Amino acid sequence: MVSFQKKMPDDVAVVETPHGEIYVDMRITPEIQAEGYAREVVRRIQQMRKETDLAVEDYVKAAVKVRKEFAKLLEPWKAFIGAETRSRTLALGDEPVSEEYVVEWNVEGETFTIGITPLHMAEALGEFTKIPHITERKAIALYDAGFKTVASLQQATKDDLARVEGLDAGEARRIREHFESGGAGEPGLCATCGAELPENARTCPRCGEPIEGAAPPTFECPECGQPVPQGAPACPACGHRFQEEPEPGPEKAKVVVTPSKAPEKGSVTACPFCDAPVPQGATVCPSCGTSLRLAEKGAAAATTLRVEVPETPAVERSLPDLSASSTYLVKEETSAVSYRIFLQAIAKGMKGFCVTRVFPEKIRDQYGLPGVPILWLSNVGKEDTVRPKDLEKLSLSLEQFISREKGIVVVDGIEYLITNNNFITVLRLVQALRDQVAMHAAVLIFSVNPAALDEHQLRLLEREVDQVLDFRA
Repeated sequence: MVSFQKKMPDDVAVVETPHGEIYVDMRITPEIQAEGYAREVVRRIQQMRKETDLAVEDYVKAAVKVRKEFAKLLEPWKAFIGAETRSRTLALGDEPVSEEYVVEWNVEGETFTIGITPLHMAEALGEFTKIPHITERKAIALYDAGFKTVASLQQATKDDLARVEGLDAGEARRIREHFESGGAGEPGLCATCGAELPENARTCPRCGEPIEGAAPPTFECPECGQPVPQGAPACPACGHRFQEEPEPGPEKAKVVVTPSKAPEKGSVTACPFCDAPVPQGATVCPSCGTSLRLAEKGAAAATTLRVEVPETPAVERSLPDLSASSTYLVKEETSAVSYRIFLQAIAKGMKGFCVTRVFPEKIRDQYGLPGVPILWLSNVGKEDTVRPKDLEKLSLSLEQFISREKGIVVVDGIEYLITNNNFITVLRLVQALRDQVAMHAAVLIFSVNPAALDEHQLRLLEREVDQVLDFRA
């Protein structure tokens, strides 16, 4: 008799999910080890950038002092570290670090001394890229050539600009023409992003910025056919008024209809107010328009009547049943529905974790949430708070809860995270959290007010969740 036994090697882990089994090779190769240390260096440099209040788009000089064997291990990841931390230069080795801000880190038992020097390029690059056809790469080339401000670039000649590596003669000419025209940009091009502008456009079709000097919107006067600015009370050519001033006159009677039983056939043959003949079964006089239902109650022609129209009772939408390993995007003006879904899941025995822009005590007073950890998105630096720019800490806190408790997480304040970082960075956080939720059979809810995001951002968020729930009025 033959028998079979199933046994996994010691370096292979098995994770069971509702959808099947996942096999993970736990062997750590030199390549995996190098990637892990590279990501740890990135995390430390990003933390140092936040501590120095650097703008997300600003650049730094970075240096990492580590043992020679680790420097050799990290060398293939040097470009990755530089790109992720916006480091113009990155030194790896065992040489002393002499940057402006230096911190010694312990990474898995190894000592890493990391230093950064802010270059404060963001303002200059932002101004340079406003020039038509000047991309960020070309703006950096100008900065590296010694043009640190717009004033210094404005004083440069065509010959000075032609010597800048990475800039051709046509771009040098356009820069001079930009400043000689007062900084308004080339005709037919947006001064902000350089996109081509359609004729008579008032805003740029690419960036949405208003076009300086664009004619205000107009409409045609119905009397003389001349263009009239939108909102004008009268035509400037012929004087025709579009918004007549109301003339004072006798106060009109308010007539309101109260639903009542229809009069019996044959009971009314003439209107009690104008004596005009009225067909049998009519409810309104065809001559003077008076309601015959009110005539039976002794109403006069000038009587003020009250309208009572029964309102259709609002039907409250039922909350959805949540599925494990799923991420939801709830569209709503406020976050009330997301919290109702959150409370429903907690009532069924799930562990909960709340991330919110609202002060935690207000959330507890409004929804209860006994024993539920609440992480406050704020810059106050108190306990149980996380700074909106510190996405690493936020991600780590949520990943630990999801892997340990396999519960439900509600994130109320994703718009606040986007305004303090940038949309792509926050989208990457959403993608990482969704993967964690799927692996650990947890549930994640994002509350979003669609009015706070543009359509493209909303579509990208919708693609990264398992289900979109629209609870807008």
